[in-house]
Amino acid sequence: MALAQTKADFPAKAHPRPKSDDALRTIAEVASELRLEPHVLRFWESKFSRIKPLKMRGGRRYYSKSDIQTIREIKDLLYEKGYTIRGVQKLFSQKNWQPGMSDMPAIVDAAGTISDVVQVVKKAPLPANQQEQQPDWKKLNQDMQQELKKARDEISRLRQEVKILAGDLSAATGDLTQALRRKA
Repeated sequence: MALAQTKADFPAKAHPRPKSDDALRTIAEVASELRLEPHVLRFWESKFSRIKPLKMRGGRRYYSKSDIQTIREIKDLLYEKGYTIRGVQKLFSQKNWQPGMSDMPAIVDAAGTISDVVQVVKKAPLPANQQEQQPDWKKLNQDMQQELKKARDEISRLRQEVKILAGDLSAATGDLTQALRRKA
């Protein structure tokens, strides 16, 4: 009569039911799902106020679906798009930022604002499959040439102003030198 039992003597545990998409997840589950270490998640909590897991007695953390989406965004911005933590914080501080917006093309860096992005997108021509006609490249080129001419004219005007100011400064320096010589 053998009293020692082995693992083989016990029936295999049934795998738990898969959780629903809206169920809260533990830090271990989130870390495993997103391929991050738990200490990284705890660190990001300290840096990003948008991550707010439910904390139970004993400090056990439970992450909501929106927490996981935010963590996914942070991971993508930091590891894939090359943002710094400060850059992600700036991006998140934009009042119009919503989860999922980091999937937008990188048309401005984190220092830009969402309204800047909107203005650039509004001005950009639609992709060929979303428009009936191609943009008038000749007109766009003419517009750019006009803006370039205005910029050159402004530079020229400013150079003239600097020359005048330099002449005035030279004259004043000469007058000051003469006055000092007379006093000496």
